[in-house]
Amino acid sequence: MSCTEESDDYWNYNDPSDWFEHFPAAAGTCQSPINIKSRYTVAKQYPLFVFSPDTEREIILILTNNGHQVAATLAKDSGTQNEMDLSFTSGGLTGKFNFVNFHLHWGRSDRRGSEHEIDGHKYPAEAHFVYKNLETQQTAVFGFFFHVVRSVNEENRAWKKYTHIASLLTNIGDAMSCTFILSHLMQ
Repeated sequence: MSCTEESDDYWNYNDPSDWFEHFPAAAGTCQSPINIKSRYTVAKQYPLFVFSPDTEREIILILTNNGHQVAATLAKDSGTQNEMDLSFTSGGLTGKFNFVNFHLHWGRSDRRGSEHEIDGHKYPAEAHFVYKNLETQQTAVFGFFFHVVRSVNEENRAWKKYTHIASLLTNIGDAMSCTFILSHLMQ
């Protein structure tokens, strides 16, 4: 699956040392992608995240090819959707965080596609679920690394649906609506 062939000039992970020339915000010292070195991590227990009940309901999302990923956002024109509460609390964070989007990073092969890596190991894909605290403007991102499975019994049907739709969105700006259950994508 490819987002677009044209997107290689639009945005890519090649040579991060010159990203700041095109994207000034990338001039900082703690930029993506990062290599998480497990020997330097510290295990700590946090309270469990508490997701709103609507995370278990079917929702309409708009999948849009933005040139470097296919992002899924809430459909704005659905009256009942505007009443939905797709959020979480707790997990060591303060306040309520509302769903913004989810997107997937993938590559041209089954071996390397994740944005980040652990101990130098890249994964076939990496999903990000982006949430925002509307009071503090803080952002929280849940990241999930993917493994390729060879058995239909092991497949996550929600992600199979996403990848099928994403493969149809070949041009920057292409979009399509689809129903998903967020919790099924976060398994």
